[in-house]
Amino acid sequence: MAYSQDDLVSWRLADNNVTWDVPAWYEVKVIAAYSTFQQSLGYSRQDFYCELLLGPVGEAEFEAQQPFKFEIRPGPYSWGLDHALIYKHNNIDKWLLFFEDLPFQISDRDYNDYVIEATKIPEATTIILLGAGFLLLSLKRQ
Repeated sequence: MAYSQDDLVSWRLADNNVTWDVPAWYEVKVIAAYSTFQQSLGYSRQDFYCELLLGPVGEAEFEAQQPFKFEIRPGPYSWGLDHALIYKHNNIDKWLLFFEDLPFQISDRDYNDYVIEATKIPEATTIILLGAGFLLLSLKRQ
């Protein structure tokens, strides 16, 4: 998917304490990785961390039942305070997360170390209702 400046709204820079919709399913995909560290992407809530992806390529889906935040762990390190540039697409539930892999105090602030695309997957009932609506519209036109 191509993004233009008009499609994206700057959402947050710094501590990545962004509230994500729950309960919901999300798909995450590595777009780019540039770091000396082996990156790990996961989600966390309180003291719990669940790794979703390891390395410079991959994608995963997960179900979020409780509030969480996306987190990266560069190599064997866990800085405890991830910071990222996060952009949200204006018209759909899709985000781009540009992570920095060093603590803010010593960071080079390039935000290209791990780039993730996160998409909220529509609920099955929503898809069924939309499909039924389109079917009825097409039948009505005939």
